[in-house]
Amino acid sequence: MYIYAVFYLLIALVILFMRVLKGPHRFHRLQAINAMTTVMMLLIATHGFLKGRPEFIDLAIVFVLTAVISMVATFKFVKFQKLGWPTEAIDDEGDI
Repeated sequence: MYIYAVFYLLIALVILFMRVLKGPHRFHRLQAINAMTTVMMLLIATHGFLKGRPEFIDLAIVFVLTAVISMVATFKFVKFQKLGWPTEAIDDEGDI
């Protein structure tokens, strides 16, 4: 049963990778990369469960936290073109 879960997670990873390559906009590509990190976290957790090693859950949590921090930095860079504090008033419309 868990082998099927891994198989379907790998299929989801391939579909998300195709979305990264063919996404119509930057936002869709970034969201697909974010979803890929979630699927990879599930793969790491499933692998740890299959091998009977609960420390893989900790690795999956660290992986996801790193992915969230890097995704926030990526979104900020896409929007402001720099990672520092904005020096001028920016008219924020809420889009990327």
